[in-house]
Amino acid sequence: MKQLLIGLEEKTLSQKQINQIEERTASRFEILQSKDADQIKTYVQDIEIVLGSIPRNLLKQATSLRWLQQWGAGADWLLRYPEAEKMDFVLTNASGVHPIPVAEHLFGMLLMLARNLHKALDAHRAGVWVGNRWHISPDRLGAKKADDSFGTRIRSHWGTCGAFGTRLWHDSAWGAQTAVSLSACSTHHHHHHA
Repeated sequence: MKQLLIGLEEKTLSQKQINQIEERTASRFEILQSKDADQIKTYVQDIEIVLGSIPRNLLKQATSLRWLQQWGAGADWLLRYPEAEKMDFVLTNASGVHPIPVAEHLFGMLLMLARNLHKALDAHRAGVWVGNRWHISPDRLGAKKADDSFGTRIRSHWGTCGAFGTRLWHDSAWGAQTAVSLSACSTHHHHHHA
C-alpha cells in the first residue's frame, strides 16, 4: 500500500493532527510515522508523500515519491543531493514560520554593518587595535532606502523593530518607499523632518 511518511520528531504533531491526517488519507495511504532510517528503508519504495524529512541517503530509493513537504523553509540540502533534481516529485516548504528568528538575524546583520563589527573582528583576529575607526555616522546608516520586500518584512516584525528603537517613516523624496531609521545603532541622534 502507498505510504505517507511523517518524518518528524515525536510530539511535533499533536495526536489530533495525526488523527486528521489519517482520516483524510485512510483510504489511499498507510501512515508511517518515523525518523528511523531502518524502519523507513523497509517501506521506502512505497512512500509517495513525506511530511517533514526522509533520510537523504534513502531519497534515491524513494522511487514512488510524489510530494515532499519540508517542515522548515531552507532547501539548500538539495545542493548536496543533485540526484534529487532528476526525481519527479514536488518539493514544498514552510516559509514564513520563523518570523522572530528572521527578524533577529536581520537586525543582527544591520547592527553588525552599522558598527562595522565584521571589520573589528577581522582586526581582532589579526591582533590589531584600531580604536574607534569602525564607527559609522548615523547619517550613513539612518536613512537607507528599503525595497518593498524589506519594508514589508520590517512592518510584519514591528514588535522586534520597536525593541531596537526603530521607527518606520515615509520620505516624499523616495515616493512611496519605506525607510528605516536605526537610532539605536549609534550614540548620535539622527532626526528626520517630514
